[in-house]
Amino acid sequence: MEKNFLLVLFYSASGSVKNLAHAIADGIEETEMSVRIRTVPKVSAKSEKGESTVPDSGEIYCTKDDLINCSGMAIGSPTRFGSIASSMKYFLDSTGDLWATNSLENKPGIAFTSTSSMHKLQQFL
Repeated sequence: MEKNFLLVLFYSASGSVKNLAHAIADGIEETEMSVRIRTVPKVSAKSEKGESTVPDSGEIYCTKDDLINCSGMAIGSPTRFGSIASSMKYFLDSTGDLWATNSLENKPGIAFTSTSSMHKLQQFL
């Protein structure tokens, strides 16, 4: 498995964060580095059956192998009341074993977000 790639991991409800993720990936590709764009499944409100682990179409879902084998990552999520989307939180919470065993140590990373609500500070900018 290729290990010299940057991972752009995102969740997008309306498409804004997806657009940012693809712009970041385009910038990475301009430096001739390999990049993988991955997303996470939507958290289902139904307790009977969750979202499929393989998407029918669109972006590929992230796996733990993607996290382990990347050289660095950019993580993006929309915000709501200052918190990340529940789908991204659920995915990251499921990777606790990787963090506990230091499988993800020394990986540089960035975070990016998009919000549709006006925050107090934005009123003055």
